[in-house]
Amino acid sequence: MCFWKSLFIETDAQLKRLKKAQGKQVLMVGHLMIYHNAFLKMKEVCAKGEIGDILKIETSRKNFGKVHAHEGVLWDIGPHDFSMILHLMGEAPKRIFSKPVDHIHKGCADTETILMDFEGAVAETQLSRIHPEKEQKVIVMGEKGTLVLDDTQPWAHKLTHYAHNIDTATGIETRATPTYVPFEEKSPLTAEMEHFFDVYGNRRTASHSSIRGRNCFENAAGCGSVFKKVYLY
Repeated sequence: MCFWKSLFIETDAQLKRLKKAQGKQVLMVGHLMIYHNAFLKMKEVCAKGEIGDILKIETSRKNFGKVHAHEGVLWDIGPHDFSMILHLMGEAPKRIFSKPVDHIHKGCADTETILMDFEGAVAETQLSRIHPEKEQKVIVMGEKGTLVLDDTQPWAHKLTHYAHNIDTATGIETRATPTYVPFEEKSPLTAEMEHFFDVYGNRRTASHSSIRGRNCFENAAGCGSVFKKVYLY
């Protein structure tokens, strides 16, 4: 039994060979944020249609420090956000646009903005290793409301529902009092490992197998940034 926390590959072909050689072994991609109960509750609320059709997703993952000369911010922390966006949308983007900026090490972006076009929706991801404050947010804007996941907040305040609404016919805005969405407090890493042991013990396919990893890889590779390897976590 093996669990790779930071399995890395350099090409899509390598991932295909890894999947083919998997055999009876359990191969699971550790997209940690997918096991975060705040995100799972966000996904549940969206699936129930409580905020209507998704119009836009915004994610941000910023902090100060840990600027690497060998690895850009896209491959360092971007997979977290890509995995959540793809999980929420349930499809791959039609187009991807990226703007990497290398303030510190030439050819290795420390700041990057990624735009993705989906069917009827768009997504925007902002990544930075030189931002003065820590920011980890996922914002899902729908026709009937907005959900905000702020992972820097205490557990009880991590997920907020804004039932704001705009009448597309008249342009009239309706504001509602924000409410915190309750969910079970649990370490995402604990949940991830529990799932892995369950999958291994029952010989089932992991909810985030190599297929999910490949989708995330292709999404990042589509940005066209300079890279050496991608961490599937």
